Amino acid sequence: MTSVIDFVQAVLTLRLRFEFSITSWGRTDKHNLIVGGKAGSRHLTWQAVDIRLDNGTDKATFRAAAERLGLKVVDEPDHLHLQTP
Repeated sequence: MTSVIDFVQAVLTLRLRFEFSITSWGRTDKHNLIVGGKAGSRHLTWQAVDIRLDNGTDKATFRAAAERLGLKVVDEPDHLHLQTP
């Protein structure tokens, strides 16, 4: 995966198969600081999203599908973080 467009396409491909809501995508430096984002976060370049799976969506199945599309998946306490590798 090499571009923002590829990343967006992968996220939309996942959305066709799974029910989830995006809670954070692109951020400004200021907003990233306010929400406690890491310096150099991929959110700053629109190459990361935070999502919440809807009830009934199997996390392991979702993770496997995301990784097959070339996404890195980080399991945070209250959401999944998807980003380019």
